Amino acid sequence: MAQRLHLKELLNEYLRIFRTEFQSSLNLKSVIKGHIDFVPVQDVPNRVNGIWIAPEPMTIDRVMLPKELQITYNFRVVYVRRIGVNENVNEAKVNDILTITEKIIDKFKLEDLTLTNAQVLWSFPVSVDPEPPEDVYVAAIAAELVAMAFNIQTVVRTNHRL
Repeated sequence: MAQRLHLKELLNEYLRIFRTEFQSSLNLKSVIKGHIDFVPVQDVPNRVNGIWIAPEPMTIDRVMLPKELQITYNFRVVYVRRIGVNENVNEAKVNDILTITEKIIDKFKLEDLTLTNAQVLWSFPVSVDPEPPEDVYVAAIAAELVAMAFNIQTVVRTNHRL
């Protein structure tokens, strides 16, 4: 049977991009697959500055018979960082949001990723939240932690006809 779903490959490509592109510019300690609340509370401060990425619900549309598919994958990305004592929180968040969003837009075709029987049509941030619910969660863990979140949508079209 031919492969039609590529969630694992896309998730691993985002992990690779975040590690290679942001390791030094955002001083990352970790890039983690899954939601931040899956990490034990006492471990969160040790993984900051960190990025968490988790798949969200996806949609599958039949494009053309016989069964050519267009699949929309959704990913939630949460970036958590430590704020310095004299650092302007809002300015720091805006700068980090710009850094991350611009790089995601630059990589909109995911050119380094080869999928079996499919191609990425586009990958794009569809929303950016400077004060997501995760911000309250991490602030409750440690006052110097802040979070921002991004929702990325990736559209893939299968080339395989069944």
